[in-house]
Amino acid sequence: MKAEDYIKIATVGGSDQAQYVSVDDAMKAVQMVREESADINSIIKKWTLWCFNYRTPFEHVICKIWGGTLSGFGGRYYCEDNYFTQHIIEMWQKFEHRGDARMMFFYCELDTENRKKLVDWVMQNYRG
Repeated sequence: MKAEDYIKIATVGGSDQAQYVSVDDAMKAVQMVREESADINSIIKKWTLWCFNYRTPFEHVICKIWGGTLSGFGGRYYCEDNYFTQHIIEMWQKFEHRGDARMMFFYCELDTENRKKLVDWVMQNYRG
């Protein structure tokens, strides 16, 4: 490669010693950042649409994600065969008064592992 095939990307520790990278590597890095940015935008868009258009009653979705059989009627649902799923349903139900922001309040109430479970399910199943 010739000298013009490289670009200066940084100086080391404020000295005059520069680091160089090939133009090809720099272009690959730029493309990777663009792809990651597009992925992030797609995820944010899908999540936002989901938050305003999730299936109701959402307790059905909770049982699909966390397991268990849903029972109940008249807007009061419960899971009698999975205690943890019942706990998640109760978390969901306590935000009934939150209107359009209900999903966000619910999400914030979940721990990291269960947030990931919810988001993974949405990314795989929501087609909005």
